[in-house]
This record gives sequence, C-alpha cells and structure tokens, in this order.
Amino acid sequence: MTRPSPKRMLQVLALVLAAVTAGLVLFMPSYTVVTSDSRGNESTSTLSIWEYNGPLFALVVAIPVVIALIPVVTRGRWWPLVSVASAGLLLGFAFLGAMSIGMAFLPAALASVIAAMLRPRMGSSDA
Repeated sequence: MTRPSPKRMLQVLALVLAAVTAGLVLFMPSYTVVTSDSRGNESTSTLSIWEYNGPLFALVVAIPVVIALIPVVTRGRWWPLVSVASAGLLLGFAFLGAMSIGMAFLPAALASVIAAMLRPRMGSSDA
C-alpha cells in the first residue's frame, strides 16, 4: 500500500477541520438570553445554536462538511477538478457566511485551497 499524497492528506485535513468546526459551532454557547418577570427578577442563560435554533440548523452546518468530503471520496481523472471546485465552494461559504458562522470554516477552506494548488502525484493510487 502506498502512502497518500500530500494533496490527499490536506483534503482529509480540510474534512476533519470542517467536521470539528461544525460540531463546535453547533454545541458551543453562542447566545445569551436574559429573561425578566413582572417583579423585575432577571435570569441569564447561555444557549448553543442547537438549543436556540433547533436541529434544523445542523443541515446548514453540514454543508461545508459535505463540500470537504467530496474530493476525499473522489478518485480518477476528475479528482483535480473536483478539488478546485470544492476549495472554491468552501471559500465562498466562509466569506458569504462571514457575519455569522462562515469565518469559523476558514481554516478548512484554506487547507482545501492549498490542497487544490498542489499537483497530484503521478502514478499514485490517489489520482
């Protein structure tokens, strides 16, 4: 068995970064909710995106994970093109969502861009 190419390893890194970021975005405290009653008693609580928006938001967070997964599972002559397309889509997701969760996915996008710029190793089982 041959060692995977640096291009393939960076794509796997991008996938891992996207998956870890998705988990952190969903379950880390992101909202502070302050409620008060008619007597003036206030209570403060912090909620995660999952708790505040519900499980439907997991579909939004899954988008960059799926985009990062596609070049990892692709083989053959389309792999370099799929790699470039995936990097562009991840960068687009990061910048379009910059005001909310997009910038959290920037490390995964950068790893994918670097992987897209590398040439596949000739004669390897990766291409």
